[in-house]
Amino acid sequence: MNATLPSSIDLIPLDIAPYGVYIPDYFNMDYALPVYGYITPALSIVVTVTNILFVAVFAKSGMKSPTHILLRFMAISDTLTVVIPTPCFIYIYLLRNYEEFLLYELCTVWDLFTNFIPAITHTASIWLTVVLAFQRFLCVCFPLNVKIWFNSTRTYIIIIVTYLLAICSNVSRFLEKDVIPVKLNSMLNPGEVIRGCVYNYNDWMIESGIEYLKVYYWLRAIVVQLVPCIVMAVFNGIVLYKIKVAERRRITLRSGMMNLPGTNVQESRESRVTTLLRKFEFKSSQTRPVTDNDSMETHMMDESARGVLEWEETGVPGENPRDRVGDPWHFHVRAGDQTPAGESERRVA
Repeated sequence: MNATLPSSIDLIPLDIAPYGVYIPDYFNMDYALPVYGYITPALSIVVTVTNILFVAVFAKSGMKSPTHILLRFMAISDTLTVVIPTPCFIYIYLLRNYEEFLLYELCTVWDLFTNFIPAITHTASIWLTVVLAFQRFLCVCFPLNVKIWFNSTRTYIIIIVTYLLAICSNVSRFLEKDVIPVKLNSMLNPGEVIRGCVYNYNDWMIESGIEYLKVYYWLRAIVVQLVPCIVMAVFNGIVLYKIKVAERRRITLRSGMMNLPGTNVQESRESRVTTLLRKFEFKSSQTRPVTDNDSMETHMMDESARGVLEWEETGVPGENPRDRVGDPWHFHVRAGDQTPAGESERRVA
């Protein structure tokens, strides 16, 4: 393949270059072939299918909270980290094109898809996880202020800023070298000339030498790996501590009620259920005639009353049974009486 090469070939003094980008020179094929050729493509399929289902569920209209938004973009980032380099791995390793010099058309694509872009998406995914840990911390420790920091608009802004910072932290990698096309003797077909490539490192990269790489990888290890782990450990530790303190406080209050002289918690609970049911029956009898559905409605009122008591006793944050079943004092409206609650009360009066 004696193709006409760009003018940049003049930078190479020989007509046929003695070397080019050869994948086995950069990776140990005993490990790279099974990891990148077999494990990574299979993992990519699993991650892609799982995260597509994950994003599809969280994209529903009822899941627009800041937590769901963060989880959705974390799934997208993780998917891109695995999926973007997979086509290159399949072409080079699975199809065994690593036995030949890397063609010029693939040199830039190889660096972008296997090094630079996955590093950006991976960095963004890690810091979005830190943001989610911070949001959980606010929900538990400062529940009244969480909406000041996190709403849908601010969450999207935080995600955009996170991606921009991830790009900035890796922008130097795009400026390290230029890709130059060269003529090479084929490794597979002796005598055939192919168009490969070599890397021409920029002057600042050559002058800094190994020091630049040391600084880059140390900063990446600290900023992308160590600091996020420490921050998430601190936030999650505080959250767990607050949850345990609340649990101990609840247990202490309940045990204190049981130890009061002359107090029987179970009897008190059953007495409150009976009182609620009597109020239900009174409301229902005053606002509509007795029908064959009374037995079913009585059962529903019983369950509603017990649910309200359980919610009031445990104090666990969550859905209030009054909101789910209906306000027990106006249960007759839900049970079949279409008369508004205010009019019913006037009718009773």
